[in-house]
Amino acid sequence: MPPQVVPADKLYYSTQYLQNQQAHLDSDGDGITDQDETVAGTNPYSADTDSDGINDYDEINVYGTSATLADTDGDGIDDYTELFSSFTDPNTDDFGTFTTLQTVSGSGYSFASSGDWEKDGNYAYSIARNGWLDYSLSMPAAGSYILEVEGVQATSSPVSENSRSIST
Repeated sequence: MPPQVVPADKLYYSTQYLQNQQAHLDSDGDGITDQDETVAGTNPYSADTDSDGINDYDEINVYGTSATLADTDGDGIDDYTELFSSFTDPNTDDFGTFTTLQTVSGSGYSFASSGDWEKDGNYAYSIARNGWLDYSLSMPAAGSYILEVEGVQATSSPVSENSRSIST
């Protein structure tokens, strides 16, 4: 019996089949195909290329923000904070220039609500594993403000600085 010839387009792993599969592959599961992510300049293996807390699909198709820049408008506030905390437009530089209104040292707390604390110069050290401190801040008027908090571990240099938008 002579060998049977099967046309290439009928093979399970034909070139056309593989190209079709590749065109629909979404490695990170964000709703954008790897092929489209490559064209858009996003990472096909990360659902949130810019790590701002909003997945690439939503940035491109829902909010119209950049999936490669955590702060699309460059105003110093990331897209996630603008959309879900301060409710401002992440595509418009609406925060402008920042002015420091007040600086409080770590040892300037008004009340140690919980835990065991010691003051040393401008720092407050926790002796216990948990607890919190209360600070009094004065703002000139109602509005949106940025509160920057620097945390220090006793055996190292500053480990993180976090900014949160606060409305008063």
